[in-house]
Amino acid sequence: MSLDLVEDLRTDRLDLIRARIDAAATPGKLLLYPGAKPALGAATLETLQATIILEQPCGVTAAAVLTFETGMEGTRMDTQDITWGRFVDGDDAVVADANVTATGGGGTIQISSISGLLGGLVRLESGTIGE
Repeated sequence: MSLDLVEDLRTDRLDLIRARIDAAATPGKLLLYPGAKPALGAATLETLQATIILEQPCGVTAAAVLTFETGMEGTRMDTQDITWGRFVDGDDAVVADANVTATGGGGTIQISSISGLLGGLVRLESGTIGE
């Protein structure tokens, strides 16, 4: 079965994702992990590598694309390579999971480096979700 939606409706769906990340009184977060991405919302046994606190609002939507604000940083809490991220609202309710690569790697979310030293910084360089 195939369903094609007009651009305005696709943009509206992305507005809902943005609204869920921004739903709490405090900003949403991007939690960065190594290893295989689990099923959406499932607990992970992986060690949290870094947390990036997002702007509020976390991004803007236009032309069926949600573009996240960039430049926020998080501190490395471990040294494993980051492969995926989990978006949560300010109350830690799960919103979405996405693949993560280094800048230029083509991931939904791109960060300054997927590897790093304990205590080093991780910067959100790019993030878009398209419909």
